[in-house]
Amino acid sequence: MRISILDQSPIAENENATDALLKTVQLAQFADENGFHRFWVSEHHNFAELAGSAPEALIPYLLAKTERIRVGSGGVMLQHYPAFKVAEVFNVLASLEPGRVDLGIGKAPGGTTLSTKALQGHTTQQLNFDEKLEELLHFVSDGETVEGLIARPTPPLPADVYLLGGSVKSAELAATKGISYVFASFINSNREELLEAASAYRRLFTHRTKKPELLVAMGIIVGDTDDEAKQLNKYPYSYKVHVDDGRALNMNSYERAVAFGESTGMNYWIDKKESGVIAGSIQTVEQELEKRLAGLEIDELIIHSPITDFDKRINTLRQLKNLSVFQTESIV
Repeated sequence: MRISILDQSPIAENENATDALLKTVQLAQFADENGFHRFWVSEHHNFAELAGSAPEALIPYLLAKTERIRVGSGGVMLQHYPAFKVAEVFNVLASLEPGRVDLGIGKAPGGTTLSTKALQGHTTQQLNFDEKLEELLHFVSDGETVEGLIARPTPPLPADVYLLGGSVKSAELAATKGISYVFASFINSNREELLEAASAYRRLFTHRTKKPELLVAMGIIVGDTDDEAKQLNKYPYSYKVHVDDGRALNMNSYERAVAFGESTGMNYWIDKKESGVIAGSIQTVEQELEKRLAGLEIDELIIHSPITDFDKRINTLRQLKNLSVFQTESIV
């Protein structure tokens, strides 16, 4: 099983966004030097504690600062942007670094109502995500056209496209589009839903030449002891905000969940549950990983380690990389 990293550029206490972004660069270089398969960066808007708002700007910098590791988005929030422009950006990147660029796509807004309005021209009109995804796939796949339009340049190896989600519905969508799928277990830690999504993805996958590729992203913190790891976990609970218009969004703090609910101007309610982050000593983490992955046929585990202390984040990743399940050498 391959092992990879998702980083959100968290801003530690007494640091600024520049410090956080430079640590993301250091983390990518660590991953590159230590055999991780890929390194992804996220898109979050209007969150004071996260510096990662524009993966399309950060990815080329990371590609230039690393040598072999795949680099990509986890993910680009497609609802905010024209599919044509997203394709152009990633076609440029794939032309410069063929075989190293990933385009992870997410459906969520990645922020609050205010940031969504700002990104979408002060409108919250819900666009048809399935149609936008189909349009994007046409633009990035070997120069295919939509109504005679080509997203140039056409790279020798287009970016690999991944759909990010946390539901059976998103798994089914990825399968029917014939693209790789990433289940965000650090957002939805329900094991039964993960098993159902994995089964649906492999059962429904259709593509002329490509095989299904299933990845799982998990939140993991490794400490010297179980107690230390739990203290490092600043977000032991997640809060899902449900809005009357059908929207639902996961937040890692109650205050942020309330702020989002209030910003909609509609009735809303909040569900609180454990975040699903695995936090413990390396022995505890290994045992929990074995339980969560039992019966799952997955190709890769993506680690999201929500720790602001950089040295302890490195320690978590180094110890995880040494687990026997990840010792097979990654092939790029």
